[in-house]
Order: sequence, then C-alpha cells, then structure tokens
Amino acid sequence: MTAVADSLSSRRLCCVLLAILLFLPSVSVALTAKVELETILRGFERDVPVKGSSQVLPGYGYLKLDLKDITSNGVSFHGYGWGRYDAADSNYYDSQSEGELLYGYLEYKKKFSTLRARLGRMHIYEGVANEALDGLWLAGSVSPQISLSGYAGQPVGLSSTDDRSGDSLFGGRVAYHGSDKFDIGLSAKFSNNDGNTADRMIGTDLIYYLPKDMTLFGFSKFNTDESSFAEHSWELRIPFEEWDFKPYIQYYDYDGYFGTGDKARLPFSNLANSGESLGILGLYTFWRKSEELNLGAKLKAYSYDDNDSSQYIAAVVDFLGDERTQSGGELGYMRGEAANNDYLLLRLYTYQDQIPEKYWVAFVSADLVYALYDQEINNKSSSLFLSLGAGKHFWNDALDLKLSADYSVDPFYTSDLRGTLSATYFFGRRN
Repeated sequence: MTAVADSLSSRRLCCVLLAILLFLPSVSVALTAKVELETILRGFERDVPVKGSSQVLPGYGYLKLDLKDITSNGVSFHGYGWGRYDAADSNYYDSQSEGELLYGYLEYKKKFSTLRARLGRMHIYEGVANEALDGLWLAGSVSPQISLSGYAGQPVGLSSTDDRSGDSLFGGRVAYHGSDKFDIGLSAKFSNNDGNTADRMIGTDLIYYLPKDMTLFGFSKFNTDESSFAEHSWELRIPFEEWDFKPYIQYYDYDGYFGTGDKARLPFSNLANSGESLGILGLYTFWRKSEELNLGAKLKAYSYDDNDSSQYIAAVVDFLGDERTQSGGELGYMRGEAANNDYLLLRLYTYQDQIPEKYWVAFVSADLVYALYDQEINNKSSSLFLSLGAGKHFWNDALDLKLSADYSVDPFYTSDLRGTLSATYFFGRRN
C-alpha cells in the first residue's frame, strides 16, 4: 500500500505541474530540452517467500528531463524519476512493479536577479535541512551582505506513515557574507507527522577563508526536542606546496541525529532511542607528486559511548589520465575489538575510456575490495567483492551501453553473482 500511495502522490504532483506549464504565459521559442533515459536489466538468485530459491529479473528505468527557457521570464522545469518491474514475478519485492518521482519542479531564475523560486517536489539541502519536499522554496538577497531562503510544504519522507494528512515541513536560512573572508549561516527546520512533532532542528554553518589559502568550513546542528547537539562536522584544509592536509572532526548523538519525535525516522527507531553517540577524529593528506600521480594517507579514529572504539590507517594512490581515465588503490588496516571491526582492507580500481576505436568496447571498469579479518566470523576469515564492466558509445555519444558483472562472498552469506545490462540515452546537448 505504501508503494501505491507514493506512486499516486507522485502522479498527482506531475499532473499539477503539467497543468501549470500549459497555462504559463509567454512560452519561449528558445526552449531547450535535455532528456536522459537509462534502462537497467539485472539478474540474480534469492530465497523468496513461498517459492524458495528463485531467479529475480528486475528491470529499472530512470528518466531525467530538463526544459530550460520555457518562458521569456526565466522559468524552467527539472524532473527525475524511476520505475522497476520484476519480469520473473519472484515475490522478492513487496510489489512486482514500483516507481517514484524523485524530483520534479518548476524553477524561476532570471539573469541579473538574486530571486530564485522552485515549486514542486525537490530536495532541500541547506543549513540543517537535508529533506525531500513537496512544496515551495524561495531564495534571494536583501543586501550584498545578507541573503535569505525559506521553504514550506509536505515532507516526502513521512508519507509512508498514516498517509500525508497533518504532515508539514518548513524552515529557512539567513546568511551573512563577510566580503571575501567568510560566509556564516543560521538555519532552522521544523516538521510534523500527523500533526505531531517529528523534528525540530536549528544550526549554524560557516566557511572561513584563512591566510595561506587555508579554509575552515563545517556546521553544527542542535535538536531542540532533545536539548542537545545532534551533529558536528568541521574540516580544515591546509595546502602546503604540493601537499594538502585535511584534519576533520565529526560527532553524532544518535537520539538527536535520528530524531525521537513522533514517528520520525521509523527505519532508525532503534538507533534513535539507543543513547549512543559517535565521535570521529581524522586526517586525510595527499601529495600531488605530478599531474598524473597522487599519493595519500588516511587516519581515522572512531569513539563510541557504549560500543568498542576503533582506528583506521590507510595508504592511497591515484593515477589520473586523460578525460575520466583513473586507476588507483587503497591498503588499510582497521583495528577494533569486535571481530567484524578488525581487518586488513585492500581496494583496487580502474576506469579506462581512452581505448582505441578499433576495439569493440570504448570504456572498461574494474573494482576489487578484499577484507582479511583477524578473527573468523561464521567460520570465514575474509570477504571479497569484484566488479567488472565494459561498454561502448553509439550515435555520436547519444547512447551508452554497458555490461557488468558483480561477484561477492562474505561471512554473513555464501556468495552472490549479479549481471547488469544498462543502456543510457541522451537527447539534446550532453554535459
């Protein structure tokens, strides 16, 4: 029923937006359209209810649509959605077919104006907000130093709980721009589920440009219901000749971060009432030895209130080629008390898209992740993930075809083999 309700909600929203489009005045003759359609066919085997071991053959479709210059007043439309159909009708999914509109909104943005507006389904990612919303978003500047933004509507994430009646989400952010030295923002977010409190969050974010090209940036969030900070995330970037140093600190209070309001974040309800907190202290540094080669190191320490602490150290290497060609690897060690938190990690990857035209494929990719555990878990001491893929461009890069296979084996299950065939179509100018 949840999938059906979400699908009906998405269709209603699409109909409303299309109706607005039809009645917009001053339709522009300079309308530009860009359409991206991706189809993916997968195959794997799973134990499913009633049938037992069964083949699962899901087909996915992803549609992205951008219509710019719909009117001479700076109106555009942006939409993205997906659908899935299990050709084997395997009972692996709750429903044989399912789909969702991820975003679909009208946007107003005009040259020489700071006013921006969006109407429809969108993702709000600013200040303390990281939410999907059906509603209205407005932003603009009131002076060269001060800008405002605000949003209001219904939260998409709470629609699966007792329908959408009584659900609401609203908030905003005010920012002060201190010349070219810093930007600081204050923001708030309030959401209700069936008329009851779901989330109350306030916070601040900052980016500060220091001497010697150093930059400090991050944010802090405070949960007013819990009267405690939900999250801190701060990073300092320090360039020095060919080196870059990035020390950072993060903190999460599970009760405040996941929310303990009425039916807020149901999938994480156990974490939201656990009383646990996590602190992370890390450093990432890399050396730009040349334009083609980066060498780096990672240091990371995890500290919990109730669970065991752990530390991670790794060496990283990246080879950068033309266009998107890239290869590299990571060798790391995680030290912890729990069996699944004490292991040696190896990752190798490559993506090559400069293959001569005489070969059938235009690009290949490979990714390998291997973990060797210090203690056996379910009578296994290692895990492996291997992915291989190859593809080709057709019709002046208007069509990409890619065939890939993924194999994995893990202490928590036997082995898994997946095959994937994807086709991506580009209509209009490709980025």
